[in-house]
Amino acid sequence: DDVESRGLGDVYKRQVIGFVSGIAGGFGVMMAQYFGAKNEENFRRSIATCYLLSAAFSVVVTAIAVPSAMPLLKVMNTGADIIDDAYSYIVTIFAGVTATFVYNLSASMLRAIGDSRSPLIFLILASILNIGLDFLCILVFKMGVMGAGVATVLSQLIAGLLCLVYGLKKYEILRTRREHFRWNMNFSWKHVKVGLPMALQFSITAIGIM
Repeated sequence: DDVESRGLGDVYKRQVIGFVSGIAGGFGVMMAQYFGAKNEENFRRSIATCYLLSAAFSVVVTAIAVPSAMPLLKVMNTGADIIDDAYSYIVTIFAGVTATFVYNLSASMLRAIGDSRSPLIFLILASILNIGLDFLCILVFKMGVMGAGVATVLSQLIAGLLCLVYGLKKYEILRTRREHFRWNMNFSWKHVKVGLPMALQFSITAIGIM
């Protein structure tokens, strides 16, 4: 039952995680354009804008995903014997969607300046952490299916923060100042116009699976 609950939860999870990965990838495209044009000021403004947009989208995605989890599980005809476990798993994932943004945005920042190796290393680290935390949360703390969700969120958060700290320490160009966070609607909208289509592209397969 635990395996089936997690499997059903993963189907829905892919849709939301795909959306987050896609929009962060779209933000990375904008950063890469400014970096390639050697426009350091707009590059830093882009990073700051992506921080703000990611925070906003984290709130919106969580506010939509968490309340809709149970209704969608019912629409998918989830069995009564596993629906509670499936719900606890995906709600845990969605409550921690900020962690997904942290990793994906940090990775996009590094890829934007041409470092595609470091995000892969931190992704491998996240996978190893996830496995270890699965054993810890499920077998040691007896948290059941929810423990698998907690392990996923924690592994992404730890890897994402390490990726961010690494990038800021190694690459001076990734460091922003207060003035870079001044909100500009037109500048922000440029990022959203690129990010949203990529987000929909990443999540459309998961929608089809559902």
